[in-house]
This record gives sequence, C-alpha cells and structure tokens, in this order.
Amino acid sequence: MTILKFIFQSILWIITSSFKLCWSLLILFIDIVEGEDDDWSSTDYVNYDHRTGDLDPVERSDSLYDNQW
Repeated sequence: MTILKFIFQSILWIITSSFKLCWSLLILFIDIVEGEDDDWSSTDYVNYDHRTGDLDPVERSDSLYDNQW
C-alpha cells in the first residue's frame, strides 16, 4: 500500500512540475514577444478626484483634483 501511495505522489509531483514548467515557459515567451514596457507615464502628474476616487488625466480647474507626483 505504501508503494502505491509513493507511486501516486510521484506521478502527481511530475504532473504538477510539468505544468509549472509549461506555465513558466509561456510567461517567458509572452514577455519576450511583448517586449519592454515603458516605465514612464505619458503624463507628468495624476489628477485624483476625492469625491469619486477616480483618476483622470485631464486637469480640472475646479479644485476637485490634487496633483500627485
């Protein structure tokens, strides 16, 4: 009985390890194809609306937004 348990655990370990390897390779290939991400934002600041909690790239003049760097 312990031999069957060992065989089952070994097969399960091999299957999960192969899935993990396939997933890692898939992520690697996606990262290679996608290329480098830009680390900078297209805007210099983010306008945050305190009433709704939304971010808006458009600057409003009614003081609803605070400029955050």
